[in-house]
Amino acid sequence: KKCLVRTCNRPVTGNVSKKWLMRLKLRLMKKVTLDWDRVAKGSVNATFLMCAKHSSMIDFYSNCGLCKRKLTPAKSCTIGMNKKDVEEMNLLLREDNIPADLKENNFVCRLCKSFCSVKLQSLQAD
Repeated sequence: KKCLVRTCNRPVTGNVSKKWLMRLKLRLMKKVTLDWDRVAKGSVNATFLMCAKHSSMIDFYSNCGLCKRKLTPAKSCTIGMNKKDVEEMNLLLREDNIPADLKENNFVCRLCKSFCSVKLQSLQAD
């Protein structure tokens, strides 16, 4: 058994669902060459084997950027901020002793997205 990434021969350690792969297709196409034919032929509930290195790439997107909870493809939101807003948000979080390091391409859960929106609105109100 080999990793779903075409050029990878590492031993497989984890698996990723087809739903996550389809949700992240545009982001992953820029970074790795997956066997998209195999993904397309898989059933809706199919899972695909991946090595630890490529699994961690998926984990970056499948965990909330703020609270680190595991996300489902249907309940994940983009943070919806540009780089400057994300930097401001990181400063606000550090002031409140929240150890988070958000990136502009992170996914977050709905609760954390609402929290970030309220924090930014409070900053703009000042």
